[in-house]
Amino acid sequence: MVLDLRDCPDLTQPIAAAGVLMRRPVELTGLQTLNGKEIPRLDALVQALENVGVRAQAEGAHSLTFDSSTWNPTEAVHAVDPQDDHRMAFFWALIGLEQPVEWTGETTVSKSYPHFWADWNV
Repeated sequence: MVLDLRDCPDLTQPIAAAGVLMRRPVELTGLQTLNGKEIPRLDALVQALENVGVRAQAEGAHSLTFDSSTWNPTEAVHAVDPQDDHRMAFFWALIGLEQPVEWTGETTVSKSYPHFWADWNV
């Protein structure tokens, strides 16, 4: 999957999560604004992918590549921290569909989707 997200960089985290869950090679470009958000999101995403065992690489802070075709979630619960970033919380929620996660900072999503957890847990 190759996507240019220059016009919609805020979709990077859920698209990356979908790539992991679909077990695909992924190349996302147009990400030059991500490290200037609430946190350095591109760096945080690389770290998160590696946390679940997917080797990822950010090229010059404008692209992300990873191959999750051999990703196998484990039964072990991963302790995760969305780093006070709502988009990283959404990434972890999606990954949590297959990989058990335990996190801190559930109020992080109040910025963009205050009722996220109530809706997610329906």
